[in-house]
This record gives sequence, structure tokens and C-alpha cells, in this order.
Amino acid sequence: MLRSELHVLNHIFDTLVICDPTTAEIRPHLAHNWEISDDETCYTFYLRKGVFFHNGAPLTARDAVFSIKRLQNDSLYPWMFAGVRSITALNDLTLQVTLDAPNQLLLQFFSTARASIVPEDYCTAIGADFARLPVGSGPFKVIRNDETMLVCEAFLPYFRERALLDRIEIWIVSDLDLPVAVFEDTIKYGTASADWATTEQLETSFQMLTCNLNKPHRPQQHLAFREALSLLLNKRQLIADLGGDRYAPATRFDVVLEQMTTDTPSDRSQIAALLAQSGYDGEPLLLSTFGDPDHLEDAMWIAETCQAAGVAITIRPLPYREMIQPEQIAAADLILDGATIEDNLELSYLDLFLSSCSFLAPHLSPELRAYTARTIDNLLSQTSREARLDLLRQIESRLLAEHVVLPLYRTWVTVSTHPLVHGVTLNSQGWVDYRNLWFRQK
Repeated sequence: MLRSELHVLNHIFDTLVICDPTTAEIRPHLAHNWEISDDETCYTFYLRKGVFFHNGAPLTARDAVFSIKRLQNDSLYPWMFAGVRSITALNDLTLQVTLDAPNQLLLQFFSTARASIVPEDYCTAIGADFARLPVGSGPFKVIRNDETMLVCEAFLPYFRERALLDRIEIWIVSDLDLPVAVFEDTIKYGTASADWATTEQLETSFQMLTCNLNKPHRPQQHLAFREALSLLLNKRQLIADLGGDRYAPATRFDVVLEQMTTDTPSDRSQIAALLAQSGYDGEPLLLSTFGDPDHLEDAMWIAETCQAAGVAITIRPLPYREMIQPEQIAAADLILDGATIEDNLELSYLDLFLSSCSFLAPHLSPELRAYTARTIDNLLSQTSREARLDLLRQIESRLLAEHVVLPLYRTWVTVSTHPLVHGVTLNSQGWVDYRNLWFRQK
């Protein structure tokens, strides 16, 4: 799922519970209360009365059952509720979830946008078109979604505080150099100037390169080749050469644990020795990535840098829906993509290690996949968040040590807003929370 899509989903849909991004505390949302059995394998959720979907239908426990079973059958995130033995609507407002074994992250799973509650009747009736015309219970409802524009309006019967904005319009344009007059005619507030406010931060997500360890008889199967590739790709040089929003080298998944890197030039003799050790004979590697300008610039830089050391790279740009197909992931020797690190750090790690659309998970060897699965099975029983994070970082450390994934850089996010726009807050991805925005009248 694209980060932009996930951001919009957070404004359209609701979840049973929410997770505080600062403290990781689980708080009530659609479920105002819940009970956990003594053996921690049975969760009973009590839903709020008077919650409605955007089409006017009341939200019930039956919709929650449908939503979670729908996610269990999802090809991208089946791991989230793989341990759910049964899910039952005891009545209209009571939901019971039974597990095969205790799962200390279950409530966090229920807090993610992927576990949003959708209306069963509408979703079943509209079928595949639900993605274009979604109906949720969130603070904004979709009234238009086509190839040129996404329009959402505030949902007045929302069960929590009403959004301050009346309407959101997201324009889909092919030419980003549109005349300023186009925007003047729309917002009626004039052009950008020195008095515009600027909000900026370092993005927690990062750009990465994954090595496919499941494609037999390929250069990246050899550890020495992957180490040579890691030495070749000087992150600071990449940032200096390409510029733009590229800001800081990435060495770890969690930005808090980021390590300082030096500007030491790559040791060409060491790289050559590693390539020789790996038996590399000049055969080209297939690098798949998205077709947008930033990804292509990165891919071309990687290809040119590798070519200078005698490593041939063929670039294959793909659209997102094609890129995430299993056959395309399996065909690539290398995949260049962004790793999404959200406010919920534990779920971000699990997404990278388990979700096929992260590209890292399907590129892990059977041995690494088994090691990852064993470690995650262990952490699900850990009541301490620090203990769970320690186990996740153990997986990360091994993958980094074996150069299965090569973090590249993080970007600097800058958002400029008109002086009359207030309530601007950015999440970890650098996206604005639309619910808090408001315009001060002149």
C-alpha cells in the first residue's frame, strides 16, 4: 500500500482501537471497552452505539467480523491475523476474537489503518469498485474519486469531534509547473510569499535496495558480492550528486538509532577483491523500481556507479500495481524502494519482515525467513515493548550484517502553508493531518 493511500485511509476509516504515536498506549475508538481472558487468548470488544458509515448504515459487530476476515484473506497482510482462530459477533455491539496463542501485539494490529472497519453490505454489493468509492465511518467521506481528483467532505454525523475543514481536494496533475493563477482561482488567498509558514522535519522512512536471495545462480547470492555492492554505494555521494530532498544517509531502520557515516571514498581495491571472491563475471543484474523521477534518478545513479566498478545493472521501471506482483518481485535481482517507518515502530518492522509489498520479505532466503519467523513467534509472547523491539532489531542487525538490505538515505520534508492556514501538524511520514487544519478568515 502506498504511503499516500495509507494517509488518505486514516481520514476515511476508523479502527476498533487507536495507538498513541508517542507512548504506544492503546486507547478506545470504535470499541469503547474490551476484556481479555486470563489465558490471553480471548478478546471481547464492546462497540460504541450510534456510529454510522458514510452511507448512513449503522456500524455493527457483524461489519467488524467481515472486515477482519477480509483482511485474513488479503494477499499482502495475512500475517496480521494469522493466529486468529475465530471471530464472532455475539450481538450487534459485541465482538469476540479467539486466538490460537497469546499475542501481545493484537491490539496494535487492530489499531492500524489496514484493520479499518468497512460496511459488509456495501462492500459486498460494490465489489472491486470499493477501492474507487470507499465508504468508512471516519471524519471525511469520499464524494469523488477519479483520474483527475479525489474530493472528501467532512462527515457531519462523525461520532467524535468534527473535522475543522469542510472539504479536501487532492488534484492529480501531470504537469507540476501549473501557473500559480490556477491555484489562486481555487483558494482565493493569493500567491506564496515570504510570510508563508514552513514546517519541516527529517522523514523517518528511508530509501533502500533489497537483494533477492531466492533467485538461483545469481551474483547477489554471494555475500562477498553484496558486501562489494554495499561499499560501492557511497550514500553521501549519492545525496551530493542528486540533491533534491535527499538529506541524510540511512544506516538503520529506526532513525533514533541512526549512525553517523563518514565521507571516506570507496576502497576500489577492496571492492575488486570482493567481486573476484564472489566469482562475478560481468553478467547484468535486473534492478526493478518505480517509474517516477526520484526513483529513476536513484536507479540511474546506482547503475552508473556500479558500471564504473565493472558491475552491470539493467533498470526496469514499473507502475506500483505491477511492481508488487509476486512474479515481478521474484524476477528482480535488486529492488529499489522506500521502506515505510510509521509512528508505530513495532508494526513498521513487522511490515518490512513479513509483508510481500515491502519487497524485503519475499527476497529473504528460506533460512532467513525461518529465522525471522522464529524470532517473531518469540516476540509475540513478550509483554515488554523494549524486549519486543530488541528482538526486531536483532533481525535487522543480521540482515544488515549480511547486506540483504542496503539502506540508502532519508529525505527532508518541507511543507509551506499560507498565513491564513492554521493547525498544521506533520506525522512521521511528513503528511499533514487534515482533521486539524482550519482557515482564519480575513
